[in-house]
Amino acid sequence: YIQGIIPFSALAANAISNDGDALFPAIAMAPKAALVATIYSAIPAILVGYGLYFFS
Repeated sequence: YIQGIIPFSALAANAISNDGDALFPAIAMAPKAALVATIYSAIPAILVGYGLYFFS
């Protein structure tokens, strides 16, 4: 970010949508719930990421 390689909007979106290591056990135990959780975290991340990208 400091050197301008990755925009701040991408870093902010990644921080919001990052499911981390908990996604793999969730897929194994409840795949449908893991997909819903991923979608629930992806939608705000996309909105914030594009919002920061276009409005800053």
